[in-house]
Amino acid sequence: KEVEGILRTKVELDDHIKPIYAFAEKETRAFKPKEQFIQGVQISWEGASPKMACKMVGALGLFVRDAIEQKMLEMYVTETHKELYRMVNELESKLADLKFSLSQNERKLRDLKRIAREFPQAERIVGREVVSIEKGGHRCLPPSTQIVAAQVAISEDKLNIKDTERQLKINRVKLELFQAFKGALGDEASTGGLFERLKKVRDDFFKDKDLSRDEVLIVRNEVYSDFARFEHLFRDVIRFISGPTMPGKAKPSPKMVAAIAFVLALFFFVLLAFFLEFIQRGRKREEAPQL
Repeated sequence: KEVEGILRTKVELDDHIKPIYAFAEKETRAFKPKEQFIQGVQISWEGASPKMACKMVGALGLFVRDAIEQKMLEMYVTETHKELYRMVNELESKLADLKFSLSQNERKLRDLKRIAREFPQAERIVGREVVSIEKGGHRCLPPSTQIVAAQVAISEDKLNIKDTERQLKINRVKLELFQAFKGALGDEASTGGLFERLKKVRDDFFKDKDLSRDEVLIVRNEVYSDFARFEHLFRDVIRFISGPTMPGKAKPSPKMVAAIAFVLALFFFVLLAFFLEFIQRGRKREEAPQL
């Protein structure tokens, strides 16, 4: 409680948390690195006692780690949700285009079959005749050849439709999950950290899902893999390299120093006043006439 009270009343933490850059200022003068980044922070605190200073450093270290964890998870949820929303819209548009292309090719196939029946002589083609398919030249090909091409196009459209529908199902399931994640971001009333809240949302989401469906299983595996990566990052990679170390000597606070100095000064001036009064009375006795 004492540590929490100090942190709540302390507004500025810049004096206590210093970033450690990958390249020192002297190194950047000698050469210009491609990228400068923060690889750690150094935390210090001046407290009323070495033990309290050590506690404050530990608390600030946890605060920094939680802040990094919070920011990374927020970016993961918001950026992924935005990308999924875009992908779902694109896949829906792509699916509509493919279905339209399929209907057009099927209509074309029916027309080609009708033409082949009505004009059987069109199948006879002069040997060694060369036909270019550029600029509409494919229309001069025999109907049977065009029928085969239309059937191939229909087959490709059907395969693309199946693949797009599958991708759309996967992204819709994932979008539904990340919408639930976004709701957890604003749920500050819940207990526990953000990572634990997101894990609970994830587990509750897949609890009632049918894992025999490919799209559900794929999304589950991807999300669980992401959370395993975050678990490793937050628990193993982001850690205290050393400390917190307890200082050998306690440095008194400025307020304490000022209070002690004030008391000592007051005591000194009181003694000085008594001493001056004693001297003054002695002089008066010496100057008094002797009888």
